Amino acid sequence: MITYSARRTADSWWTRPNGAIFGLAKAATKDFDRSVAGTYQAIYYAKNGASTEAGNVESGTPTLGSATVAVSSGGDVTITDANGSTLASGTLTAVADTSYLYGTADELADPCYGLFTFRSNSGGVQQDVFVTFLGKSAVFSSFSAAVPSVTGETYDYFYGVGLAQAP
Repeated sequence: MITYSARRTADSWWTRPNGAIFGLAKAATKDFDRSVAGTYQAIYYAKNGASTEAGNVESGTPTLGSATVAVSSGGDVTITDANGSTLASGTLTAVADTSYLYGTADELADPCYGLFTFRSNSGGVQQDVFVTFLGKSAVFSSFSAAVPSVTGETYDYFYGVGLAQAP
């Protein structure tokens, strides 16, 4: 899996990147590996109420936080912040089995084995969460926005990494 995040600047993103590239080895199969079940202590970066303004500049105040990522042997995931508030909760599904992400011409060309997702909808807001595992770590990201999307509305996102805790 390779994820690239960039914001365009007055020059262009390919000459002055403002983002990151993150690469992981592709898993041998699409299946969830039950051995990754457990609790992970994490740090995350978040921005709530973000919006994209003129010149593709993103507004909003960034925050850093600590979280707990709980993963069951069945692939249920709950991410809670340091105050115990749930940031995301759902059951992991392989990207390869997610019809709105993989399978037709307008979607991902690669099944992204080892990358999992879930989607939730509540109060007119859709949240997409992605999770992958590498050794004793979990890497996660979330993006939330109103549905249907309306130009000028704000969005929220967070992403982070957690290290497995001893059982």
